[in-house]
Amino acid sequence: KEPDNPQYLLSFVSVQMRIGSVLDWDGQRARALEIWRAVLPRARELARLRPGDSEYRAQEAGIYSKMALAYSSIDPAQSLVCARKQVALLVGVARDFPDSRDVKLELAGAYSQLGQALHHKPGLSLAEPVEPYRRSIELREKAVAANPADAVARRGLMISYANLAGLLY
Repeated sequence: KEPDNPQYLLSFVSVQMRIGSVLDWDGQRARALEIWRAVLPRARELARLRPGDSEYRAQEAGIYSKMALAYSSIDPAQSLVCARKQVALLVGVARDFPDSRDVKLELAGAYSQLGQALHHKPGLSLAEPVEPYRRSIELREKAVAANPADAVARRGLMISYANLAGLLY
């Protein structure tokens, strides 16, 4: 009845993302990517309808995250394109929501994913993934410093350290 109701649209986008994830886990990667590409315009619409809500603004980046991961084993160049789009979108969200811990941690995850995509890029330059990993670490260190009991931030920080160490050694 209300196709442009932001709450309904958020639910629709979330369901489509999950359907894509289930298909991807089931080995139907091409179908998953098709669903994620199809829902991208609706995710962009969410950001337009609710620019003051970080959750709505981050939906498109979440789709690019899923696409970057899915492409990583079949098309590293496309994975890198998606990872860069994810980071660019989340940098904008983080700029507009500077006090949001969740947005900063999402951005940290995006930087890690960009580092991974750069690491798997054909013609690898070992220096390229270092900067995204360092940015991820910086964001996660700040989150842990602000709340040392935050297990999610601590786990993410350990993973980011491991990603950087694995690249350098």
